[in-house]
Amino acid sequence: MYNSKIFLLILLFLINSIASSNADSGQKCSNTSSLVGFESNFTMVRHQLRGHLKILDGCSFQVTGFDMLSGSSEVVFWGAVSLNFSDLTSGFPISGQRLNQTAYKNASFSVQLLPHITWDQINVLSIWDIASTSDFGHVSLPQNGSDSVSNSVHTVFDNCKNLSDNYRARWNLNVDENWIEIGLEAAAPTTYYMAFGWANPNRTKELMSEADVTVASFTEEGRPFVDDFYITAYSECKLSSKDRTAIGVCPDVVYENSKNGMMVNNTRLVYGHRRDGVSLIMFRKPLNSTDKKYDLPVYPNEDMRVIWALGLMKPPNENRSHFCPNFMGVQRRLHMDIWCLMFQRR
Repeated sequence: MYNSKIFLLILLFLINSIASSNADSGQKCSNTSSLVGFESNFTMVRHQLRGHLKILDGCSFQVTGFDMLSGSSEVVFWGAVSLNFSDLTSGFPISGQRLNQTAYKNASFSVQLLPHITWDQINVLSIWDIASTSDFGHVSLPQNGSDSVSNSVHTVFDNCKNLSDNYRARWNLNVDENWIEIGLEAAAPTTYYMAFGWANPNRTKELMSEADVTVASFTEEGRPFVDDFYITAYSECKLSSKDRTAIGVCPDVVYENSKNGMMVNNTRLVYGHRRDGVSLIMFRKPLNSTDKKYDLPVYPNEDMRVIWALGLMKPPNENRSHFCPNFMGVQRRLHMDIWCLMFQRR
């Protein structure tokens, strides 16, 4: 194992020297590969890696919006024939460039393939840590004339804002198609919820009341979920003993006393995962919902009060069929800010 690492380090040094020499001599790239123009987001595996890849020509590619927590000094761009672990470990460096900064945040750069490497040798392009034999993230390239558009899950967003030291919101907007896609990301236990939404712009006091909030978390089995919530009082969700009406921070469906959440739950789960102790849950909401009773319209070009929270989640029990935020000490976890969604950028 030790000798193989030394061999790889020597190989990388020689490859880097050759690549530098070739760059000085003005290497020419062909555009004949069918992969030219292919683009995809990296699939995150470790180290909070995310970014977008685009193949520029026969011997180079571009990476944009690149985030990664630091690894060893031996993190490289790596080629392999498949995602099978044995194939990954028997892969090969495809560039002399190393990713050995302390950390990357929204970085962009172009990468040159090594002179002897061509795209038809690469089925999987990985960001690989030689020291730990770890795949931090990868893109699977289309083969045999398959579609040149990747259907991988997108964990890259156009916008990002830190809510606290361990909690952030990411989002994409599509005004023409009437939706906003939000990714809530927190370094918190799976027993915690992440909440984000909008205050009613017509209220001048008790600003949390009549707010439209999405609550995201994981079930005890580790499955991600999201629910539409509406705030009628600054308290846990409770049902009246007289008429069973709901009051507090409750799912929309509870107010309607309906088992068909599709009637009023207009938030749709897109994706969720846990990586490196960080939860990411993505969901989509309409900017203008058909539910005029519990959902608020979102105006992308205007300042709006946003509400966010992070805290313990109560699972369902014999008296309550839904997950519910735990309000013990909630005053220390509910926050409000003013944003214009169209102008918050990474």
